[in-house]
Order: sequence, then structure tokens, then C-alpha cells
Amino acid sequence: MKRVVYKLLRSSFERSGGKFSLQELSTQLEESTDVIATSMRSAQDTEKNLELIKHIAGIEAWGTRRLRVFLGEPQLSDEYDGYRPYEDTKEALIAAFLTIRENTLNTVREISENNSSESLKVEHNDFGAMTLKAWIAYIKGHAFIETRKMK
Repeated sequence: MKRVVYKLLRSSFERSGGKFSLQELSTQLEESTDVIATSMRSAQDTEKNLELIKHIAGIEAWGTRRLRVFLGEPQLSDEYDGYRPYEDTKEALIAAFLTIRENTLNTVREISENNSSESLKVEHNDFGAMTLKAWIAYIKGHAFIETRKMK
């Protein structure tokens, strides 16, 4: 059952990412930054919300490392846990997320400038091999989905 769900999710990211150019996806990612940060700022300062921000930032940093494979860096077989920020206040975690997001945006720009192959696929631990555009759709979508859990 889990494999079917993961396959459906991968297909969804491939479809949603494939509708746009790399530049459009980059712009969408950039424009979503303020929306996500605003959601984080308006969330109550609870342990659950701090954990969600750490999760969002960790997945984004892990995903950005996967994007670096499109630039020729080696694929790592790692989990996202090592990418989670260690800060313990909401303000510091939001700042960490914003730094990570800027790194994501810079990585996407670098990929675009280097004309990296959009047909190359990079492994996601659960979803399998995904294209560049699917990875960007995943990174953007994940942050939105998780911020909706904040109260």
C-alpha cells in the first residue's frame, strides 16, 4: 500500500513540476518563501510547531543536497535527520529556514545557469527517482503542506 501511495505522490510531483519551466518553478519557490515564513511566524510558540519548523527546514536542506546531484555532486544515501537545524527558538528556526531556502534558490539558479540535464533523475528515499522539476515541486509543496499543520 505504501509503495502505491509513494508512486502516486511521485507522479503528482512530476506532473505539477512538468507544467512549468525551470525559471517559473524558481520564481514560484522564491514567492512561496514569504508565505511560509509568515505562517511560521503566526504559529503559536509550541514544541509541536518548533518540531514542524525543524522538519520543514531539514527536509528542505536534504532536498537541496539532492538537487546538487543535478550539478554533478555524488548522490548520498542519507536521511533528512542530519539536516535538521538545532536552534531552539522559533525566531532562530525561522532564520535557519530562510537561510536554507536561500541556499535552495541559489542551487536552482546554479542548475539553470549550468544547463543541467532536466531529464536526469535523482533518488528520493521514499518516492524513487525524480526529475529536477519534480524535486523543486516536492520541496515547495512539502513546506506548504507542513505549515498547514501549525496552529
